[in-house]
Amino acid sequence: LKAYSDADWAGCPSTRRSTSRYCVFLSDNLISWSSKRQHTISRSSAEAGYRGVANAVAETAWIQNLLLELHSSLHTAT
Repeated sequence: LKAYSDADWAGCPSTRRSTSRYCVFLSDNLISWSSKRQHTISRSSAEAGYRGVANAVAETAWIQNLLLELHSSLHTAT
């Protein structure tokens, strides 16, 4: 299970809100993705990135728990 995330800082010129994106792969298969404008205005690119990583971690944890409920084994999570 692998997750990748990305975020821009103040990418929307009118609202100055950032956009977070992530994708989650199981082996070579894309199983989840998202691209959303953040609800709050970030004060730095690090803050925007942190919010994006938090979204990716939440989704990855949910998928990992789902796979455990389905009795599907994961060797490692990255």
